[in-house]
Amino acid sequence: KLTKQLNKANRHGDHMTLHNIFNQFKAKKKKKRREWCEKKEYSFNALRLAEQTYFELYTLVRKSKLNVGKKLVRTYMLQQEIEEKILRAICAGFHANLAYFNGRIHDSNVYKLVEHNQEAFIHNESVLYVLGENDLDKRFLIFGDLIRNDKLYMKNFTPINLDMLAEFSHKHYS
Repeated sequence: KLTKQLNKANRHGDHMTLHNIFNQFKAKKKKKRREWCEKKEYSFNALRLAEQTYFELYTLVRKSKLNVGKKLVRTYMLQQEIEEKILRAICAGFHANLAYFNGRIHDSNVYKLVEHNQEAFIHNESVLYVLGENDLDKRFLIFGDLIRNDKLYMKNFTPINLDMLAEFSHKHYS
């Protein structure tokens, strides 16, 4: 669970935290990966599936003649540039999953889902609970999943800069 990994939490939210965990997984020798996952309480099967997906996408990019080799990306891009490109990709793919901060109810932050006009809360496994309220700009979020229990919860979210989101959305947000 993300909340157990305070030192691995990324201020850019769940997506970037998962990206960091995936990179750590890939950096381990294949024989040590399962043991590493057990020690960190990560799902070995989920990370292995993520790695398979990564290599499928990487192969497609290489076949499309886009010169985005692994070494090129790691050698010439700073971490901040890599994170910005990932955030831009998240905006491009999930811009319809936008929520904005709508106040507090009973000590919980409430968000309004733009496309559905519904209230939602941040799931308690999110890095937001690890980082604390002052560490994230929570005004606008892009979420990956919605879960309904007693309330509607967002999972796998990324705080987002509205200017960046505007590049990919047909709607005007302000």
